[in-house]
Amino acid sequence: APVSGGVLVTLHSDMLKEGSSVAVSFGSAEVIGLVASDGSVSVTLPEAQGAGEVAVKVRVDQSHFETGAVFGYHAEAEVAFIAPSIGSAGGGFTVSVMGTSFAGAPGAPFHVALGSSTAVA
Repeated sequence: APVSGGVLVTLHSDMLKEGSSVAVSFGSAEVIGLVASDGSVSVTLPEAQGAGEVAVKVRVDQSHFETGAVFGYHAEAEVAFIAPSIGSAGGGFTVSVMGTSFAGAPGAPFHVALGSSTAVA
């Protein structure tokens, strides 16, 4: 996930009871959620202090659980240059996008807004 957070994360467990208050810690940042009827809790991922892995801990009501799980944050991608800057309306040509931190999210779709249309690669 990007260091800016904001991604919805859902945890599932047979031990979670509907209506229970759940605190999920990603590193030192804690977020609160309520357990749904299906035994899941969804929380919005908090912002990280930097790229890397953080420990995930869970507190249900007043019980603390060490999950042993880690969650990975990656640096935000930044586009520095796109070439060519123009092309034919028919497409069919290669566009190079240069910048930093593209490797942080392998396999993630790449969205490009081109005038009034969007292409996904």
